[in-house]
Amino acid sequence: MNAPERIFQIDVDDTAACSELLDVVDALSRRRADLLDEAVVEGFVRRGWLEWAGGTLRPTPIGARVCDAVLLAYA
Repeated sequence: MNAPERIFQIDVDDTAACSELLDVVDALSRRRADLLDEAVVEGFVRRGWLEWAGGTLRPTPIGARVCDAVLLAYA
């Protein structure tokens, strides 16, 4: 198992952070980054769930998988 897999498996258990990631991704999709707390964004960037790409903040593949896992858990 590679490192990103371990990060995903460890962090997906943090339900509060996973739920908050959904809120952040929703705000980003609505182009409302102004609503986001910088400390929260930095935490998700450190976890590898969000990344800066060309001046745009977006979910990483791992972050997208976390969102998918949370949505499936509540489906």
